[in-house]
Parts: sequence; C-alpha cells; structure tokens
Amino acid sequence: LTRTQDGDLPFSFTFDSSGKVLLVEVSLAGSFENSVVSVIENVDSDSSGDPVTISSEATTEAAASCWIQYNPTSSCVYTTNNGEDTISSFFQDNQGELEFVSNRASALNAPIDMIQSLEYKFLYALSTGHTDGSGQPSIYVYEMTCDCGLKFVQSIEDGLESETEREETAGEVNGYAGIALYTSH
Repeated sequence: LTRTQDGDLPFSFTFDSSGKVLLVEVSLAGSFENSVVSVIENVDSDSSGDPVTISSEATTEAAASCWIQYNPTSSCVYTTNNGEDTISSFFQDNQGELEFVSNRASALNAPIDMIQSLEYKFLYALSTGHTDGSGQPSIYVYEMTCDCGLKFVQSIEDGLESETEREETAGEVNGYAGIALYTSH
C-alpha cells in the first residue's frame, strides 16, 4: 500500500465509511519532516499488477505521524505525531478528499497510539513521557467536535507506572506500546 519511492515508510491504516483505506506514512522518500495521510482506492489490484490508486492525500504538517483514527459520525481523521507532540486533524468530504484542519492538541509528551470511544465522542491518546524525559506515560482524553477539533477533557497518569517504577518492580523499561478501551454494559 505504499508508493514506489525508496524511503517511504507506511505506519498504520484504517478504513473510512466507504471502505477506502486511510494510510499514514511516517516518511516519504526518507524525509521525516512532514508525514502524509493518503486515501487509497483500488486496493485489490488485479492480476495485471496495477498499482493502487491514491485519490487524495494531505500532509499532517508534523513529523513522525504514526497512528490514525477515522470518526464515521463526523468524517474526521486524526493522527498522532510523535515527533511534534501533537495530534493532527483532517476533514474528509463526500468525494473522499482530505482537508487539513489543525494540530490543536498539543503538549502530549511523545504520543504513540490512540483509540476512540464506542460512541465516537472521545479520543484517547497514549503518551510515553519521553519528550520531557520523565518516562511517565499518560492518557490524554479529548472530546471530538463536529469541526474535527479536539477539546481537552483530562490527562490520566494514575495507575500507569513510570519507566523507573517498571524497572524497579519488573526489571524492564520497554515502556507502554498501545492502548485499548474497555467498556462495560
């Protein structure tokens, strides 16, 4: 699902409401300056080996974008930007075109993974604590707005051991690598 240039580095993907692939690439041609989100059609290439079709793409205007989420209730797309401590947001119109909205969420302290609540109201982003050197992971909670913005709700550190604590208790410091959401009914 990548371009054909050397140095391209796809990282994660999701699907939009029409089944198109939304792919975030950390680097293009080896440059980590601006990551890119692409809307990909024709993923099932036929036996002739025709390449996939990129119908739209937009830069995240940030470095080292890794994880991507699509909100089907608002057609908003979000990426965590580990190199910039932000989350980029985009709007996807009815034709599938991406429009960059902003990097409003900031000061995330090396965000990696993220997940949405089941009702698509909240976005939870996991930060590692590596930017400030604390090694203290946090979960940042944002309310997703209809204009693809993010409204800060809270930051959670309780129950998340720092790397120092993990080294003392378990002898490991590999850090947290992902986030999952549990809900009870």
